[in-house]
Amino acid sequence: MRMLLVTVSCALTAVVHAQPTADPVTGSAALGYLGTSGNTDSTNANGSFALAWDRGGLWTHEWNALAVAASTDEVSTAEAYAANYKALRELTEASYLFGAADWRKDRFSAYDSQLSETVGYGRRLFDNDRHTLALEGGGGAKQSRPVAGKNHGGADR
Repeated sequence: MRMLLVTVSCALTAVVHAQPTADPVTGSAALGYLGTSGNTDSTNANGSFALAWDRGGLWTHEWNALAVAASTDEVSTAEAYAANYKALRELTEASYLFGAADWRKDRFSAYDSQLSETVGYGRRLFDNDRHTLALEGGGGAKQSRPVAGKNHGGADR
C-alpha cells in the first residue's frame, strides 16, 4: 500500500563547523561494535558516513548514510538503514534554496521503507567560522510502504 503525505516543515538547526578547509570535498566515517557476554550475549554494530562537496560556488551537496544492527542471544533486536542527500543553492550570503531526499528502512518499524522529498528556503541567522544558526522552511512529500499485515499504528490486522 502506498500512501502520499504532504508535509510542511520548519527546522531550527545549530551546526558546529570544523576549521575552514580549502578542500572542496570533506567527509567523515564511523564504525562501532560492542559485544558482551554473560547471562545474555549481546552484540551491537553501527556504521555511518557523511560527505560534503562545496566547490566554493553557488551549489553545495551533502550525502549521509547510517546502518545499525543489534542482537541478543543470537536474536536480532534492531536493524535499520538510512541515507539522505541535500543540495543547497546560494541566493545571497545569508539566503539559500534547498532540496533533499531521505530514505529509511527499519526492520522493526511498522513500515518496510519510507522515502521523503523536501524543497524549501533557508536563511542563516548567524554565521561565523565556528557556528551557524539557520532557519529552514519548506514543503515535501512522503511515501511509506507498510509492512504486510500491519496498520499505521503498528498493530496486527
